[in-house]
Amino acid sequence: MKECPTCRLCFRDDIKYCHEDGAATVPSLPIDPVIDGRYRLHKRIGEGSTGIVFEGQNIFLKTSHAIKIILPELAGDDPDLITRFRQRIMQVAKVRHQNVADIIDFGVIDGKIPFVVRELVQGRTLSEILSKSVAMSLASAMEFLYPIAAGLAAAHDFGVVHGALSPRKVLISDRPSNLKIIGFSFSAIRSKELLAASVFKDSDYIAPEVWSDREVDPRADVYSLGVILCEMLVGAAVRSNWSFVQRQRFVAPPSTSVNRKAELEKAVNHALEVDVAARTPTVADFLKELEAVEPPRDRLIGCSSFPGAQSTVVESVASDTRQGLMASNDVNGAAGPSISAKKNPVTTNIVSVAQPTSGSVARLRNFHVMAMR
Repeated sequence: MKECPTCRLCFRDDIKYCHEDGAATVPSLPIDPVIDGRYRLHKRIGEGSTGIVFEGQNIFLKTSHAIKIILPELAGDDPDLITRFRQRIMQVAKVRHQNVADIIDFGVIDGKIPFVVRELVQGRTLSEILSKSVAMSLASAMEFLYPIAAGLAAAHDFGVVHGALSPRKVLISDRPSNLKIIGFSFSAIRSKELLAASVFKDSDYIAPEVWSDREVDPRADVYSLGVILCEMLVGAAVRSNWSFVQRQRFVAPPSTSVNRKAELEKAVNHALEVDVAARTPTVADFLKELEAVEPPRDRLIGCSSFPGAQSTVVESVASDTRQGLMASNDVNGAAGPSISAKKNPVTTNIVSVAQPTSGSVARLRNFHVMAMR
C-alpha cells in the first residue's frame, strides 16, 4: 500500500500520484488498502506507539470507522499474540459506555498483523488540549475527570483495565462530557515488543506495576488518572520540566487556596502511591476524595455515584428521576429539565440531564449513575 505524504490518502501500490493534490505517493504498510476483504482504508488519521490508525469504510455496509493496525515489527514472533489479541478484543467489546469508544470488529491480516475496528471519533486528544493550555483550576479539571472516570468505571465493571491510559488516549469532540477513551484493546497484550512500545511513549502516566509481568487491576488506572489530573493542575509545560523525584509527589500550584492545599495534595498523592496496596482503590474513591476538596458546582456534575460511593448529589437526581421529572423533551429548556435514561446491559445506568440556563439555552451534561444489581 502507498500513501500521499500530503493528504495521507491510501492507494494501491501501482498508483504513483495522488489524485487529490498530485503528490507522488510513498510506500506505507506492506498490506493492501482492502483488508480482510471487508474494509477499505481511506486515509491515515493518526499514529500511536503500537500502530497506525486509518479512517476506513466497511465495503458492504458503507459505514465509516477508525481502524488501527498493529505495526508488523511489533507483532514479533510471539505465537500466542493473535490468540491473546482476540480474547482481549472480545472482552473490551462488551464495554458499552458513552465515554468509551465502541469496539466494532477485529481481524488479522495475512495471519500475522492484527487490526481492530472502532467507532470513528472526530476531535482532538486531551494531550493536544493540555499542550496548548495553561494550568487549569480544579473545577475545570474535574469537567474532564468525571467522564474519564465514568468510562473507566464502566470498563472495570466488566473486568477490563486500561493499563496504559494517557491524555493521548482521550478523544474530545466538542466539550469535556463528550470525550471517548480509546486504547483498551491493545493495553493488555503481553507481547514484549508491543508492551515496550506502548509503555515507553506514555511512561509518565503508567503505574509502576504495569512494567512487571504480573496482572494489573483498576488501581493502575487510578494512578494514570492521578497523573493526568496533576498535569492539568500544574500545566503540561511545567510538569514536563519536573525531575524524576518531583514527579513522584504532587505539590499543589501556588494558586491553590491555603485551606484546600493540604487536602488536594493528599487526594492526588493517594492516587499516585507506588505501593499498590496503599493506593486509592477505585476511581469512585478518587472522585470522592476530590469532591471533598472541590464540591460539584451543580447537581449535574456530581458523577461520583460509582459502586460503593455515596453522594447527596446523585441521590437528589435519582430522587428527581423517581418523582417523574420528565416533563419535557425540549432540550431548549422551555418547560424544564429533560431527563432520559439508557441502561447498560450489566450495571450502568446513564442518565442525561438537560438543564435550562439563562436565555432559554439548555446545556447538556452527562450524569452517570453506577447502580449495583
